Amino acid sequence: MAVLEHVNTKLGEELLEATLDESDLSLVTFENQIAGDGSVPDASIQSSTSLWFETKTVPNSVDLEQIRNHLSGLRQEASDTQRLVVLTPDHSRPKKLDRIEDDRLVWTNFDQLVDAAESILARDHGSVEQSLENPPNERRFSFENSFASHQLLEVGLLIYDKQ
Repeated sequence: MAVLEHVNTKLGEELLEATLDESDLSLVTFENQIAGDGSVPDASIQSSTSLWFETKTVPNSVDLEQIRNHLSGLRQEASDTQRLVVLTPDHSRPKKLDRIEDDRLVWTNFDQLVDAAESILARDHGSVEQSLENPPNERRFSFENSFASHQLLEVGLLIYDKQ
């Protein structure tokens, strides 16, 4: 989340689409001249996506009751797209999660998240630099060198060594 809050919405959408394997994820929609019931507002900014995250920092520590409770709470959200993203340091999807049959449940790990970020950065470095909210002389951004990446490595959440 620390990285996502410092990039523009489009880049955040791309990162989440790649990580969650969602090809049409829309966090925010901007529209002009929306025809409504008896009125036509000049513009609209909307969101119809609820992404909830449960992050575990210890392998094999998923709590099924907690996940079920989150899914129950997520059901109360008034959104078209709902996902509960379980982010763990596990090498593969924890077997416990197979006991929950719910299309809204998505598992990923820190490596997949970093790989998605690096793929996007490698593909379109120029627009990534332009999308950051930092002043122009501080727009240099590399996930490998970011504070968040170092923190993940320090606590053992990244399970690979890119050289």
